[in-house]
Amino acid sequence: MRSAMSFSFSVETSAALSLPDLLAAAAVGEPVQLAGAGWTGAPWPKGLFAKIADVASAPVAMDLTPELEASLARAGLSGSFLAWVRGCARGVVVSRGGGAIVFGVPTLASRADYALATKLAAAAAKLSGANVNPEHAPDGAPSEAVSPDELVARFDGAFADANARLMGTWLAEDVASGRTYFFQCPRGWIKLAPEDLRDAPKEERFDRARAIVLGDAEDRRAIDPRRHAVLLTAAMVFAAGADGRLDDEEAQQLEAHFATVRELAAFPARDLLDAVRAEVAGLDALRELTSPLSRRKAFVLASEVIASARGGNLGGDADDPNVKAVTALAGALGLEGDQPFIARVVRAAMAKYAPPENVVVDEAVAQRLALAMILAAAADGVVDDREAAVLSALARTVPELRARDVTSLFAAARARMNEGLEAALRDLGGLDGLEDKCFALAAEVALVAGSRSGPEGAMLHRLQEHVRPDADVAECAISTFAAKYA
Repeated sequence: MRSAMSFSFSVETSAALSLPDLLAAAAVGEPVQLAGAGWTGAPWPKGLFAKIADVASAPVAMDLTPELEASLARAGLSGSFLAWVRGCARGVVVSRGGGAIVFGVPTLASRADYALATKLAAAAAKLSGANVNPEHAPDGAPSEAVSPDELVARFDGAFADANARLMGTWLAEDVASGRTYFFQCPRGWIKLAPEDLRDAPKEERFDRARAIVLGDAEDRRAIDPRRHAVLLTAAMVFAAGADGRLDDEEAQQLEAHFATVRELAAFPARDLLDAVRAEVAGLDALRELTSPLSRRKAFVLASEVIASARGGNLGGDADDPNVKAVTALAGALGLEGDQPFIARVVRAAMAKYAPPENVVVDEAVAQRLALAMILAAAADGVVDDREAAVLSALARTVPELRARDVTSLFAAARARMNEGLEAALRDLGGLDGLEDKCFALAAEVALVAGSRSGPEGAMLHRLQEHVRPDADVAECAISTFAAKYA
């Protein structure tokens, strides 16, 4: 079987490092959990597997008996275990032996996997007074040992995205062509079968495969499409009625979602609204949405409905009806334990709907907002139906646009884009106070296809460089709208 481990970092050390010391030095910022490791009172856990399987044709775990462990030790091998944090798809394979600690990133890994591996490797190097030996340089060339600080700087998120795709695409294609694999993950053994990928476009198979491993993939076989659409609508209806009235902004937001979200656009909006009244007894029905992807989508849609009528504000006193609604939605959708995701949605909604402070949104500023959206939509040379629907929806729901002649704004933006991309990008300066909003709008347009790869993703990166939004807000917008259109 072809090796599928995506990447590894090794640190030569003769010191008997303590795992608690290593985790403390890594300063990950959240609890690091272990799988396949047992504690025996020693500072280093006892790995329970001879080797963490990257991919396998059958789900088999090998326990390390004392006899097997002694045999492996004579061969210079040692047990491995997985270290992982929230957002990890595969975890980091940690093994020790032969005078080195190795941190391996398996195939179909997420950014969180790569980030954890670099932090652990850098921490091990600092504790050992050593450098880190990467498998190769970010560009694929041979690499000398690098310092801990250089490691974290060079092997960043962009490297993680590129390396994961490079090392995992062949496997996704192999699955689509007929082979079944099992992956050892923090969630246990995950099966990836041909029927999971066969109907996905070739350019989306890697993302689909990783989403399944991560647990973020929608199992569309598990719920009837119409029932799925009805439950998403129910979440929005509950949000719209949280304060006892339906504001114009909320009605417009509902209309926009019916037009842009593919699960909803497949059915007449009136039929879905009637079905909610007739078929959904209460908020507990949202528990039928069993996949993380569906639950997050429902939460984003409902949160936007509330935020659109509150100037982007999803906070307030605990007894505020809208705050109670957000809390109830998170509970019904099983997201109360995923506070980082909820916080990202709140920040993205604020960026999209909150009015700017001390900024006059004149025609010139509105033109820049429209230009960023058009550049994102036309990155591949054409504005398709879904992108056009999102442009129209944003024009109706974003305060800075809905009172203007957006047809003229978009026409002017297209004309400016046709005069030259670089000049158009330079026009995106002068947005003092509106950088976050501008990028959030562009991110939604770019992510309507449900993937960060391709021309739209590349353009979004360029827009981020020129618009210069707050980095945290940019990541919140990307993750929120990726969840909305996944």
